[in-house]
Amino acid sequence: MKSARQWPGAFLSRGFLSPPSKAVVQRTIALAIVAVKGETGDHEMGQALIRQFDATSFFTPKERAFMDDPDPTDQDRTNFAWRYEGVHVTLWALGISADLERPDHICDVPFIANTLRELGTDGLMRRAKLRPQKELLDAGRYFYGHMTLPGAWQDEGGWSNPAPTQ
Repeated sequence: MKSARQWPGAFLSRGFLSPPSKAVVQRTIALAIVAVKGETGDHEMGQALIRQFDATSFFTPKERAFMDDPDPTDQDRTNFAWRYEGVHVTLWALGISADLERPDHICDVPFIANTLRELGTDGLMRRAKLRPQKELLDAGRYFYGHMTLPGAWQDEGGWSNPAPTQ
């Protein structure tokens, strides 16, 4: 059982301030890039996406290690391919996706790919309008147990780690 400190609702409710939209856009891009590499195993494509989105500074240390590894393990690839789910949530949090669907099916990866390809980093920054904190909190409470809204921020240190910064 998670402690109150680890439970997302408790984390979000105790004076949590929403991160700036720019930070969420950067995390969205990083999550998408590691998911693509996880899915495809294509190291060169991953490096090209980093350059395309000017995303060198967007990764956590664990993500950076994965992106730098030309031959990651199958387990690492699988783990990072699941980051598409985090992209789905962050695109909703940024107001780019209209709905946050129940997590009872795989998210719409083609929609994610097309959105990022069409908008790019600059377009995402311009369109991003972080939803109100109450809406984020309500969604986190509603979906906890199925998915965790701030899960895209979580890295190997659990809830005690702050969101990555530049």
